Amino acid sequence: MRPVPLAVLAGLVLLAGLFSGCATSSKPARDFIRSIEEQPLGEVAYIPNVDDFDYRDRQYGYAPLDVIFRFWGIRIPRRELAQLLANTGMELATSQEQMMNFSDHQGLWAFSQYGSMKEVETRVAAGMPVIVLFQEGTRDAFVRRYAVVVGFNRVNKTILCHEGADGPVVYSYSRFRLLCRPLRYWMLTVCPPEIISWPMSYLEIAARAKFYEKRGRYEEAIADWERALAQQPENVDLLLAVGNTYRHAGMMPQAEQLYRRAIGINNMHARACNNLAFLLVEQHRNLDEALLLARRATLLEPNNPAALDTLGMILIQQGNYADAANVLEKARRRSRNLSDQAQTAISLRLAEAYHLHGQDHLVLQVLRDLLERFPETALPDEYRELLPLLLAP
Repeated sequence: MRPVPLAVLAGLVLLAGLFSGCATSSKPARDFIRSIEEQPLGEVAYIPNVDDFDYRDRQYGYAPLDVIFRFWGIRIPRRELAQLLANTGMELATSQEQMMNFSDHQGLWAFSQYGSMKEVETRVAAGMPVIVLFQEGTRDAFVRRYAVVVGFNRVNKTILCHEGADGPVVYSYSRFRLLCRPLRYWMLTVCPPEIISWPMSYLEIAARAKFYEKRGRYEEAIADWERALAQQPENVDLLLAVGNTYRHAGMMPQAEQLYRRAIGINNMHARACNNLAFLLVEQHRNLDEALLLARRATLLEPNNPAALDTLGMILIQQGNYADAANVLEKARRRSRNLSDQAQTAISLRLAEAYHLHGQDHLVLQVLRDLLERFPETALPDEYRELLPLLLAP
């Protein structure tokens, strides 16, 4: 059964269970619990039912992540978790990014930040064990270790952690700060998104909005984006992110309004110009305005394949096929870091421009290159008759 995520304050109701052999029934845990029994509400907190991990694994991200997963009722054999974490498809990512990505795959919201003692306390008080990263001094980068914070006592300034010892470890606030300071209080919170109760920063709200949007939960995503905007109404990047969610949800007027707000704040913001231009060309309207915006975006970011692609789309709709092909060829050459889907879309658009310009020999070359790179690509119907030529040696 999944443990109940409780920040146990003064008058701990599970005290007897802890003393009679629970995972946290070590002497430091018992002493810590005694220290908070008579303290004022809000000054102390303790989360029971959090497992410890093997001391030998404390330098590896899978160890504290396993502790958090078990707390939320997700059980993956620890060695299997280590292998899965290494095979997330993010080989070039840091271990912390892999931890966040894998947590997301398990349906848990994950947010990392450079925090503070207060932010650790706030999350623990809300019943959320917090993963932190310790380092002994500024030069000992190779002996970093993870810990999971499960309690604090502001009155006597102590904090309770799991870090792979024989049981929970109690640190003074000064010692805890000394261990966290070299890594700027890096902390990771992992939990179901629906139960968050602390006052979230706009960055946390935005991360949860992305979590919901990724799962097609647009109503919840939009509600969170609007909360984030209430905190940062002039943040152009945030306006664009909210606009993108409205567009993905099919709410084009709302998306357009936000893109225009962003341009009103900064009319030299390349992504803002590109996003509005893309929305307009998608709807086959205001093409002259879209063209001005797209040209501005490509002037600001001449190597941005998304901006070049948007400009190519507009030029096709305006019947300027030669210029469209030139622009889309540039977009294709610069698109290697985009998703497979985006690369495919740009290549097919380039083939369309060549076809409309009467250069079918170049259409064949573009499609052949595309199928060599992505053999599973489903070609549009108008190109099916070319398959024998494409597959010919």
